[in-house]
Amino acid sequence: MADINQDIAAWEELINKYLAHRDRVAKAPSLHCSDVRLALYGLTGNALVTGLLTLKMVRTTLLSNEWWDINVSYVKELPKRQHQTDEFVAHAKIGVFVLFFSFYESIIRVLLRAVLPGACNNAFDAFASVYNCLLTHLNLKQHISLLDFARTIRNLIHNNGVYLNKSGKDETLLFSGDCPTFR
Repeated sequence: MADINQDIAAWEELINKYLAHRDRVAKAPSLHCSDVRLALYGLTGNALVTGLLTLKMVRTTLLSNEWWDINVSYVKELPKRQHQTDEFVAHAKIGVFVLFFSFYESIIRVLLRAVLPGACNNAFDAFASVYNCLLTHLNLKQHISLLDFARTIRNLIHNNGVYLNKSGKDETLLFSGDCPTFR
């Protein structure tokens, strides 16, 4: 596993940037504390802190031979311990991503109901239809490809890493900077 201290430092830097942005937005006089847009910040913060806590717990538990000897003594070989640690971290990353994406999906559905009541079967249609409708209405179409990419990754997770296109054809997903593309 890569140097976990570097990963933790990068995660903390991300949280600090997030908090600074959240605090700037929260000070907008037009926003009330019950504004659904602020819920995005709370939900995002929860997912970010969950990821950081996971890394810190891994550092103090799964990277310690003493911890393994006391808690999982039947796994004695270092390669097996490393494999189990890597598996745990992979599952934790998946969990944080799904949690994060699920928060956004539910808030985007609430936003569509607020902005365009009744649209997309009152926001109960497929998620792609919901965010396409909302982002088109708000003139934010440039973000649709990012949500398409994230939705596809989430669906891959739900299908154990298998992509099932309705057309039956494979697609290539490319992500470079802020611009995912599909081929």
